[in-house]
Amino acid sequence: MSLLLKLSLVIYAVLVTIYCFQKKFRSQRWLRIFSKMLCSVGFLLVAAACGLESGFRKEPLWSWGIFAALAFSALGDLFLVLQKGEAGRKKFDPFTLGGISFFSAHVLFSAVFVYYRGFHWGTVIAALGLAGIQLGMLAWAKRRLDLFSIFSLIYLAALGFMAANGFLFFTGITLEASSPYFLCAAVGAVLFLISDLLLCYKLFLNGKAEWAEIGNTIAYFGGQALFALTLLYV
Repeated sequence: MSLLLKLSLVIYAVLVTIYCFQKKFRSQRWLRIFSKMLCSVGFLLVAAACGLESGFRKEPLWSWGIFAALAFSALGDLFLVLQKGEAGRKKFDPFTLGGISFFSAHVLFSAVFVYYRGFHWGTVIAALGLAGIQLGMLAWAKRRLDLFSIFSLIYLAALGFMAANGFLFFTGITLEASSPYFLCAAVGAVLFLISDLLLCYKLFLNGKAEWAEIGNTIAYFGGQALFALTLLYV
């Protein structure tokens, strides 16, 4: 592991820790926006350091596909921090644009995972199952099925498909021999799923759940770091 990569990981960990403390103690909004975007730049820096160390040559489709997905995630972060007021009131408010960016990231992650691990019908079942859970949450919260709610169903279906395909990398992990990128991809996908489920819980069921907000942040940035590390090991 190069000095550049070690340094980028340390910087990233420090940035995420600072951001979590700012969310906990409710610092000024502009400061939270700035610190979150530094975190997003941080996981792109980790990905770039990993790619430079591996040369982006071992598996260029994986390397550039994952890097592009991480870039869409960073763009989604930018849109989300610009959101003011309740999400979903306008058709293309920053929150919705952020959702579209993350949806694009899930599609890219899924495309890369399917290319390297193959297609499995169980991933479709997982996608439909997650959308079904979201539909149940909307019904329980007595929220009308508007355009925003429909998009949330499509988004969670894409998330479920991505997470299920990432979870399949666990099947490539053996005690005898296995590339670490299997583990990084699998755990990263699971953490991404957990982060979005916590976000949905806070958004649709319990807006005062601070623990869900902190958990969402830790799971999300942890998952992104693991996705970035796959560029080193693939």
